[in-house]
Amino acid sequence: MEYGKRIVIYFIYIFILISFVACGQNKVNPAYKTTTEVNVINNNVADTLFKINGGKLADSNTFFNIERNLNIAINMDKNYKLSYLNLIKCIEISNTPPYPQQAEYLKKLIAICNTWLISHPDDKDMIVKRGIYYEKDKNTSMADKDYAAIISYLNGIKFKLFLDIKPKVIEDYVSYAFLFVVAKRPAKGIKLIDNLYELFPDNPKVAIGHKILHTSSREEIVYQFKN
Repeated sequence: MEYGKRIVIYFIYIFILISFVACGQNKVNPAYKTTTEVNVINNNVADTLFKINGGKLADSNTFFNIERNLNIAINMDKNYKLSYLNLIKCIEISNTPPYPQQAEYLKKLIAICNTWLISHPDDKDMIVKRGIYYEKDKNTSMADKDYAAIISYLNGIKFKLFLDIKPKVIEDYVSYAFLFVVAKRPAKGIKLIDNLYELFPDNPKVAIGHKILHTSSREEIVYQFKN
C-alpha cells in the first residue's frame, strides 16, 4: 500500500477507537478521578511517548522504564483506564520500526486487555482492541468471539439517519461503520457509511471514512499496524 494511503488509514483508525462510545461510556471516563501519583506517572509517560512519536529515538531502557512505571500505576489504581491505554501504546510503539519486533508482544497486549476486562467486561473499546490483537496473533477463534460481541452491540443500536442528527452522533456512526467492517460485517458497514455520505457529503469525517471503506480492504484497515 502506498505511504499516503497508509497514513490516512492510520489516522482514521485512531479516530475510530477514540470516538467509539459503548453503552454511553467514553473510551476513558472523564469523571473518574485517580490519585495524584498515578496522574503524574501517566502525564510523564504521555510526554515521553509524544516525543518518541515525534521522531525522538528511544532505547530499550526507556521502554522498560515506561512499562515498569505504568505497571506500578495500574497496581495503585486498577480502575484507571488511561494507565492501560498508555501501556498498550508503549508496547505498540516499541514494536514498530525502527524498533525490533518482539516475538510475544501481541500476547502482552492481549494480557493487558484481559486484565482490564476482568473488572470491566462490557468495555467494547477494549474488546475490539483485543479482537484485533488476537487476529494479528493468528488466534482466529478468540478474535471472532470478540468480534461477535461487537456485532451484538452494534445490532442493538437503532440508527437514526436524519439531516438534523448531532455532529457527535455522526462521528459515532462513522466509527460504527468501520467497526462493522473490522468485526467482519462489511456489507453493514458499507451501507451505513453510504447512508451517511448521502446525507452529509461535506462532512470531512464522513467523506474520508466513505473513501477509505470504498478503497481499502478489511485487511488493510485491521493490519495497518502490522510490520
